[in-house]
Amino acid sequence: MKLKVIKCVDPRNPLEVKYRLAPFYSYNIDLDGIAENISRSSSVNKADVLGVIDALKHELCVHLINGGIVLFDGFGSFRLSISSMARNTPEETSLEDVRGSKIIYRPDGGLKEQVCKVKYEKMPYDAFAVEVDGGTKTDVEQLE
Repeated sequence: MKLKVIKCVDPRNPLEVKYRLAPFYSYNIDLDGIAENISRSSSVNKADVLGVIDALKHELCVHLINGGIVLFDGFGSFRLSISSMARNTPEETSLEDVRGSKIIYRPDGGLKEQVCKVKYEKMPYDAFAVEVDGGTKTDVEQLE
């Protein structure tokens, strides 16, 4: 994976400039592209792959909404989390205290191991610093 150098400015001390490494994202892939790749490497056609993925998304939502933790062996687990207001007593809590929800994903140990084997390559600082109309292009836009 390629890493780019980015400039960091401390908001508390704007005169102090530092640099750090960050991922350089070289492409986007959507569900259609992933289904195409799976179809080429298996005996399942693309339409069936997309159908299974769609059914999987539906099942994931159903179980999360019903309070389940969804476990995919070799991939990881998904669970729903909420944020809510804190109250002084249990009696003071109410459903109106819920501020929002989010999905928490925790990768499986095997998946973490595979991703941790990534080899990094540092890009030169000016390789990605392309200014366009007063702003910087995103990683993928620069490649187009």
